[in-house]
Amino acid sequence: MQLSPALVPAELLAPLTYISLVGCSISIVASLITVLLHFHFRKQSDSLTRIHMNLHASVLLLNIAFLLSPAFAMSPVPGSACTALAAALHYALLSCLTWMAIEGFNLYLLLGRVYNIYIRRYVFKLGVLGWGAPALLVLLSLSVKSSVYGPCTIPVFDSWENGTGFQNMSICWVRSPVVHSVLVMGYGGLTSLFNLVMLAWALWTLRRLRERADAPSVRACHDTVTVLGLTVLLGTTWALAFFSFGVFLLPQLFLFTILNSLYGFFLFLWFCSQRCRSEAEAKAQIEAFSSSQTTQ
Repeated sequence: MQLSPALVPAELLAPLTYISLVGCSISIVASLITVLLHFHFRKQSDSLTRIHMNLHASVLLLNIAFLLSPAFAMSPVPGSACTALAAALHYALLSCLTWMAIEGFNLYLLLGRVYNIYIRRYVFKLGVLGWGAPALLVLLSLSVKSSVYGPCTIPVFDSWENGTGFQNMSICWVRSPVVHSVLVMGYGGLTSLFNLVMLAWALWTLRRLRERADAPSVRACHDTVTVLGLTVLLGTTWALAFFSFGVFLLPQLFLFTILNSLYGFFLFLWFCSQRCRSEAEAKAQIEAFSSSQTTQ
């Protein structure tokens, strides 16, 4: 994802590629571990955990498709295979962005609703939206023009004086500028804006609740850590794609590549912290109940 058509310096292509390979590989392993742990403890899972697992699954699919994309863009590979992988990569990206937005919407319901609202088959309906809507968009793009997906050449600028001027790298990706503008940058921009608003609103809500409860500073620090976790959960680092111009280009390339290639790993850390927190709270409740029974 890149907003401006600015060319990437050729000397940066190798380090950025290595960072992407290592980061995505780590995220794949972390996402697999998280999903396996979820299935192991699935009897203890609730709707919130199942929503998180759908986000993990979309990130896993995105990383796998992204790592396979350059290899499928090579000439020995049939063009139909590259087209299929490009469509799968676009679908995975849209699914990932959609589940990020669903996480933001679910956060609003958790913090903002006054009454305990019951929504029948809530997770199933979210699943239809999170996986179905991106599929419809990809199928619609294919039905309009079949060549919208395929080998896509990414030109990079060779800044060395004795260089060749340009070097090209190919991946299986969206070839249509219109589809890229609307269903990549536009879709990602709306998702990032929505989740940034939800993050700011969650921070304001938590602060207001703590002020009413006159909570100690320890709880305030705990809420700060929670908000940092929500920053990861909502995928707000994807907004860095809109700073790929001018003096921001170089730091944006590295920050975007590092943070978002490790997105699955950060989600894994969030999952582990939440599980440790829930187990600690359950243990504290059991100890409190046991002590109350003893005093009686």
